[in-house]
Amino acid sequence: MPFIQVQNYVVRFRRVTNFIDPPNLVHYLVMQPLPFVGSGNAIDRVTFSYSLSGPMNSVGDRSGRVVTGSFPFDEFDIHRTILQTEAPVFVDWIEDPATQPLLRSVVLRTDPEPPGEGPSDTS
Repeated sequence: MPFIQVQNYVVRFRRVTNFIDPPNLVHYLVMQPLPFVGSGNAIDRVTFSYSLSGPMNSVGDRSGRVVTGSFPFDEFDIHRTILQTEAPVFVDWIEDPATQPLLRSVVLRTDPEPPGEGPSDTS
């Protein structure tokens, strides 16, 4: 399964308007990979989008050196909190050979904390 370790990220917001639908607020998390970890040399960035109108038609796609994922709007705060508070953070994805460049799944995850991290026992 291809993956990257997140080195840093940027939060972006955009209001999308057209003449048919009501305005839609979209949040983005744009993540840069740590070089030489996982598929880090083959991927330039990973972008997750969170739309008030719901996720796009697909889970995401890989187009060249960019991986994108579409998520429900209420998952934005969860993913942003993970990026703010956890380390290391990874993005995994599974490509669908039958429908390339669409993905079967894209996931933000962490590894177990190393020894010495977290609350200490003071009893």
